[in-house]
Amino acid sequence: LFKLMQYFSPYHLNKYGLPVNLDAQKVAEYDASRKTQEEVYRIIISDLTECVECTTEPRSTYNVFYDKNIIHAILAQVFLYKGDSGAKADDDYENAASHAKSALEALKLQSTEDYEPFPVYNEVLGISKEAPHALMVDFRSANELRFIVGNPKSASQNLYSSASLYALFKDIRKTKFFNDKQVITKYMNIATGYVSVELYQFWSAAEMYLIIAESYARSGNESEGKKWLEDFQKHRYSNYNGYQGNALLQEILNERRREFCYEYDMRWCDLSRLQTGWTR
Repeated sequence: LFKLMQYFSPYHLNKYGLPVNLDAQKVAEYDASRKTQEEVYRIIISDLTECVECTTEPRSTYNVFYDKNIIHAILAQVFLYKGDSGAKADDDYENAASHAKSALEALKLQSTEDYEPFPVYNEVLGISKEAPHALMVDFRSANELRFIVGNPKSASQNLYSSASLYALFKDIRKTKFFNDKQVITKYMNIATGYVSVELYQFWSAAEMYLIIAESYARSGNESEGKKWLEDFQKHRYSNYNGYQGNALLQEILNERRREFCYEYDMRWCDLSRLQTGWTR
């Protein structure tokens, strides 16, 4: 439901939420008019809060997706996205930071020494919750992904970074994500040189850090936002001396663009909430 809001609800127009039917007995009879964004977010946040506040513990094999850390991370995403929408509330960014901090209790940022965008997993392909830097990873044999990021070992299949994105990189990610010709190598298997595995990571430590930093910056607490940004950047920049600029919020947004480039819909959703627009 949250993803549908991101894709189909005009960001600043509260009256254009989504049609929602929660009654399984009313398949063709429910009111199919759009609810307001406030009504839809109330449903999303209420259900997630009920789950995270539940006092009983299911057996460990109950469901790989059931994890209170993941629920906190989704709530952090929801409150950040809601923060400037037509349904915005005064405490959205405070809630986003709070839930992101709770999710971080189970996560660890990779350092400049051990950073790999997608560590190579040798286990059976599928969903894993064993990665220290993300709450869930999903890895499988590459099929569709090679048509998105190309094949760095085949010149005819190379795909390139935009100049504006490539120019943003001054850190260890530059050589991890691209070669010296700006060909995208972020998903490349270092051992083989091919895009051989589709790997998606969800609710990463990096995302939670940047949600916290952005939430503080948007709330007017720039000193705390800068602290979280610098704590993140020291894990990506060698010989880091702190953030020296004077455009804190833009730098945080730039970090989101750097860190999550080519990862599922991260950039698309940021462009939607920032109302930046895009060209083809």
